[in-house]
Amino acid sequence: MARRHPLDDAAVERAAADHDCPPDRLHALLEAFDEITSPRLDNLVENTETEYRPDRTVVDRGPERLTLAVDTATFRLPFMQLDWDEHTTAMGDDVDREAARSTLQDAVVDAHRTHGVERGLDPETAGMLPLTTWTPRIYDLEAGGMSRQEARAHVLRDGGLTQKQVRDRMDLPSTSAAKNALHRGDRKVRTARRLVDAVDRDDEIA
Repeated sequence: MARRHPLDDAAVERAAADHDCPPDRLHALLEAFDEITSPRLDNLVENTETEYRPDRTVVDRGPERLTLAVDTATFRLPFMQLDWDEHTTAMGDDVDREAARSTLQDAVVDAHRTHGVERGLDPETAGMLPLTTWTPRIYDLEAGGMSRQEARAHVLRDGGLTQKQVRDRMDLPSTSAAKNALHRGDRKVRTARRLVDAVDRDDEIA
């Protein structure tokens, strides 16, 4: 099943098992966490590789995913905006809400940590946590009208992957599914370009 968050399923399943929380609930929480993180991404990425932001460094930059090492306070900011009643209630009527909240927060941290360590973060980095997001281009294409699936396929193809490789990276059921996602995205790009051309012509006439 395609997830909207950028973490590998294996990292999430391991964190869910370690913290004894339902994997589906953790996946849903990570998707909500990503939705809160994405509008802040430009600020997070800005100056990550300069001396002015030693608390944020790029760990891994791929065509579709970006892993940053950020300070703990920065990582935990989205926790303040999440609907914890929704996520803790889904864990059962008889659970302690505060304990469930703490468990889920720890699971989110560990899922990102596992994913980040696999991509090169030194697990001994003091006070730093890996935060993995989609690259800004994914979010930009979504804002322009593509679905998350179409945006990912488009970015991966532009990064040099074949349709078969796109299928494998996105865990799609067939190469045809990857081809269709690319065609839908390309159609939206052509439509957007025609719209821009039409607006430009109107401006010239005016």
